[in-house]
Amino acid sequence: MSLVRAALRRTAWALGLAFCSGFVHGCSLDLAALQQEQDAGMPGQGLAATRDKPDSGSLRAAPAAGQRDAAVMPPEVPEPACGVVGRPCCQPGNVCDFGACLRGLCSAYGGLYAQAEGCGPAVCAARNGYTAGCSCPSGFDAVAAWQQPYACADGSAGETGLVVCTTEVASASSWMGIWVQERSPLDCSDACLVPNSASLECSCPRGSDALSVRVEDSTTSCPGAGKTLTLCLDADDPRSNFHGAYALGSPGSARACVANPMTGACSCPMGSSAQKVSVGMEQVYFCSQ
Repeated sequence: MSLVRAALRRTAWALGLAFCSGFVHGCSLDLAALQQEQDAGMPGQGLAATRDKPDSGSLRAAPAAGQRDAAVMPPEVPEPACGVVGRPCCQPGNVCDFGACLRGLCSAYGGLYAQAEGCGPAVCAARNGYTAGCSCPSGFDAVAAWQQPYACADGSAGETGLVVCTTEVASASSWMGIWVQERSPLDCSDACLVPNSASLECSCPRGSDALSVRVEDSTTSCPGAGKTLTLCLDADDPRSNFHGAYALGSPGSARACVANPMTGACSCPMGSSAQKVSVGMEQVYFCSQ
């Protein structure tokens, strides 16, 4: 019975201490008397001994903020050494999980070219720097982005087509696709002429920058009537071989510079070169490495 009584006294002492110190300032509970009775009834089991031997079921101190964050944060997954855009192609076989293998690196952008057709044999008007001709590198799809009509010497009609070489767009890539949209001069409605392969519509993926170039105007009361070519890129991700683009008006025009999002000016980043193509009334410069 004395053991039970001592246990009850210890419990009462602990509860009183917690209640008085944590909630009630100046409460009247005689904690000293309880402590003396506990020490007298259970030698060696006073407050000092209790502090030295904490109850295994008592509450533990909360970890510091940094320790808490480290405990709940998942481990960082290292980036693959090969097979993704901007990394070497995996061996054997030059395999890329995203993009296609181009000059030893996985890429989503494979250059562009312009080809004139309709006035006799096809003429390569602007060569692709990656193939030195009017073709796409192996593993890339040819996307016809623009057709520019022109008159042949014999009076017939021809056209020059701008073709962009691309693969499926990766989430970690500066190249995020291209699309062309036309605004009708009649009812101001928009029609998607060439959808972006990354979104299957005339839009840029979320988080990417849009570089829009008016390549054909229509004289009408409808604002923005005509055709607009838009390039989608991630200016904060330099891992791809595509380094943005910029546009200048055709010679003699008063159209202003459309700046490259990667430089903030009509220029290419250091280490890349520009390929100029005529798109409607604009001169568009594609920057690549």
